Parts: sequence; C-alpha cells; structure tokens
Amino acid sequence: MPFWAERYAKPMFGFPITDWHDAFAWLPVTTFDGRWVWLRRVKRRRYHLHDHLTGGPDQWSIYATVTQ
Repeated sequence: MPFWAERYAKPMFGFPITDWHDAFAWLPVTTFDGRWVWLRRVKRRRYHLHDHLTGGPDQWSIYATVTQ
C-alpha cells in the first residue's frame, strides 16, 4: 500500500536512506508541508545529502502526519 507522502515529500537535494516508519511526536516537529505537529502519530523518513553538495546537515528527517 503506497503512502501518500511518497509522492510529495521528495527533496531535490537529498535521497532517502530509510523507508517511512511510525513514530510519535513527543516534541513539536514540522511536517514536510509546513504544519506543526505535537503529541500525535507521525511517519518519519531519513534523508542524506547528495555527495556532490556541500554545507548544511548530512542527514535529516522528514515527517508526515498519519491519516486514518
């Protein structure tokens, strides 16, 4: 079953290194579409910076809300 954020949460400057997995937002997090989420179930995916780019973090997480 494809996850709907698979289509929209694709940064141009990095590539995914994990699949989407379930997490809980104990602290406020920003989703890929700019919303703040706190104390809710979310999906999380790790990304890695392309090798030819420099500066900024090497890895980061992208969050998406879980819809029922």
